[in-house]
Amino acid sequence: MAGKPTGKQVTPESVMDFAEFGHAFAELVLVPEVIGPRLQALLPDQLKVKESIGPITASVRGSATVGDIQSIELGVEEMSTLRRHRADVHLDLSLRLNLKVTKESYRVTGRFPLVLTSSVVRPLSLVVDTEPPDPVDIEVEVVGGGRLKLAEKVGNLDDRIRGHVVRIVEEMVAETEMHRRFDVVELVHLALKAVGEPQLSGKVTYDERIDRDLGGAATGDFVADNIPVGGAAVG
Repeated sequence: MAGKPTGKQVTPESVMDFAEFGHAFAELVLVPEVIGPRLQALLPDQLKVKESIGPITASVRGSATVGDIQSIELGVEEMSTLRRHRADVHLDLSLRLNLKVTKESYRVTGRFPLVLTSSVVRPLSLVVDTEPPDPVDIEVEVVGGGRLKLAEKVGNLDDRIRGHVVRIVEEMVAETEMHRRFDVVELVHLALKAVGEPQLSGKVTYDERIDRDLGGAATGDFVADNIPVGGAAVG
């Protein structure tokens, strides 16, 4: 007499086709809660810039923090191949202008959009691209200063700061290129090993082993919450 099946049973209502699996993967993995830490990890801990402008030396130091993240709605056809998120990055910088006779300190605040695009490429990899911001989309406000208001005397200071931000983000994208491609197959195998991937040996084929497991071998209930796929893949 056949052994009594154990574990959760597969029902017609719980089965999905591969197309539905792909859409469900995107809906559950490519979400703002996962994208947010990824974007923040790409930004440098400290933004540091030093520049000589004629007799004036300008030094900028501060940070950039990812704020609100929203999904960008795309057309139905494009949505099947791309997922895009827009993050609002906040700037909090200190600006110091040095002249031989005096020094002035300013605070620079601003924001700019950072767009992240996720796509899947053959054979099966998830690729995350970051688009450098357009200088016209970077908002900058400079406040403070002393009697001389050196910031008002330095031409195009706001544009210089915008240019520095763009270059910093471009360098960030170039430096992190190798860390933005994730082999889904490798990650799945790592997850399977975490819960005991079957070790094939002798004449037992993989299909026979799977049939034996599903037929009631001592595999126990399958606990999906213990698989570290989300954090390993995108976090």
